Amino acid sequence: MKKRNMKNKLFISSIIFIILICINVITNAKYIFEYSFAVANVNIDLSKPVIEVIDIENSNIGYEKYANKTHQIIIKIKVVEKNIDIALDSLDPREIEVRVDQTKQDPIIKVFETGRNNDEIYYDIWIANIQGNGKLSLIIAEGAIRDTKDMKSEKKVIDTQITVDNMAPMVIYNKHIIGENKVEVVLNTLEPIRKIEGWEEYRSSTEFRKIFTSNIAFKLQLTDYAQNSIDVEIVITEAGKLGNFII
Repeated sequence: MKKRNMKNKLFISSIIFIILICINVITNAKYIFEYSFAVANVNIDLSKPVIEVIDIENSNIGYEKYANKTHQIIIKIKVVEKNIDIALDSLDPREIEVRVDQTKQDPIIKVFETGRNNDEIYYDIWIANIQGNGKLSLIIAEGAIRDTKDMKSEKKVIDTQITVDNMAPMVIYNKHIIGENKVEVVLNTLEPIRKIEGWEEYRSSTEFRKIFTSNIAFKLQLTDYAQNSIDVEIVITEAGKLGNFII
């Protein structure tokens, strides 16, 4: 009987010992978990500021793919980054390079901050007095935008898809007597020009014609897509004559 009681006591003691060990393990695990959770909340920013183009505006209304030195170009951009609420984020015009057909230009450049929203800053880059002839592009230098963690933006190349043209169109015109009292005038240009009131677009935007039934002399202004103009003197003295081709 004593042996049985002894065994029961040993059994109960073993169970109590095992329960105490389990409680101790669970308690230690609990503290380890809470400590690890606190470490996971450390804020680490490894992302660079990102520059995105939102829109490009051109004051050359109706012919936005062309511009000359009289037009204003506005490039709207968005900067996305986590830590932006500091003065270092301001975009400096000196960090922007303007090129026309890869040739560096020196236009007027102004930068305006237009708003902030959470992790985003919005800017308007305003450009005017663009010289040269060719495709317009902008380069925003590497590190132009820098956040509080000293993460710097990468170099951003912006192809505006705008052709800068500061040359007046070159024009040749021919006259052709097509019947009594009728003279046909055909204008040919080396580049597309805007529609001419009263003239017919002949075979393309570089060729226009008109038929005159009386003699006349006047100056006709021709304007290309970039808004460069030239005056062409039209003189008709052959109306009422019979003949062939006249230059």
